[in-house]
Amino acid sequence: VQDMKDISEIRRTLNRWGKKTVRLTDAVLDRLISLADEDYDPDTLNAMPPEKQKVILEELFSKSLSRVLTQALAGVAVIYTSEGRVGEEYQVLVGIIWSPNLSRVAWGIRNDSDTPLMAAKGVNVNQWIASLDTKLLGIWGTRVVVDDQGHFNVVAFAQAEPARAALNRQNAAIHRAKEIAENRARALIVNFVAEKVVLKSNQDSQQIHQEREDTSSGTEITRRLRKVVQGRRQTLNISGLHTVKRWSATHPLTGQKLAGAVVVWSPSSRDMARRMAQSMKGPQSKPKSAPPAKKKAPVQKPQMIESVTIDTSAY
Repeated sequence: VQDMKDISEIRRTLNRWGKKTVRLTDAVLDRLISLADEDYDPDTLNAMPPEKQKVILEELFSKSLSRVLTQALAGVAVIYTSEGRVGEEYQVLVGIIWSPNLSRVAWGIRNDSDTPLMAAKGVNVNQWIASLDTKLLGIWGTRVVVDDQGHFNVVAFAQAEPARAALNRQNAAIHRAKEIAENRARALIVNFVAEKVVLKSNQDSQQIHQEREDTSSGTEITRRLRKVVQGRRQTLNISGLHTVKRWSATHPLTGQKLAGAVVVWSPSSRDMARRMAQSMKGPQSKPKSAPPAKKKAPVQKPQMIESVTIDTSAY
């Protein structure tokens, strides 16, 4: 009889410990889930059937895991691009790179750090971009370049194909393609910082590629894309993106007409954007004069085009 009493007491003790362990575990899980989802309500979840609880918890875990993996990829940049005909096929090669240094640059931009990373003085970025000229046809993606002040600059190269249009609307089509390329370049810098897709959906991406002859319709698409990029850019608190160059040329291998843009972020452009924002209530600045007309360089017929050599000190 005494042994039975002892066993009963042990069972009651173990049950109390088990219930306390479950309560402590639930409290810890509730706290961790709340970090992954601000709208999480433990009372609502506990009132659900176990099967539904399992589905919701799996979705929260997947969302949290995706966010962690996305953050780990901050700082991915294109290191090399090349394209050309190999036999009867047209092939494209793209190489990407990630490094702790690039990740620190990306996180510094994302956190709007006032103490940017420094390196040995490099090149004048604007002059370097101007010197690329027709080589821009073979460059796509995000590069990191150290400028002549030792600051890390994020330079994005993007391209777009103008829609087919009547002869009297070709200039408008090229202008729209340059706008699309500019927004793509801005999106590339956002992706470098957060590695997230900026386009809202595949439908937006398909609309951009549709052939449109109506100017207002094409302009509305680029405005919508710019709004998406601007919204994501404000969320990430990226200031100082500015367009350094817009261009158009004929692809030497395919004969396609292409338009492109180069967008740059740098600590100095970020600081200038801050000063401009602070002086918005002051006297309006004078409008910028139009850039001088640029001479078109003759396009040769190479067998392959490739990107320029990277700045290894930035990686």
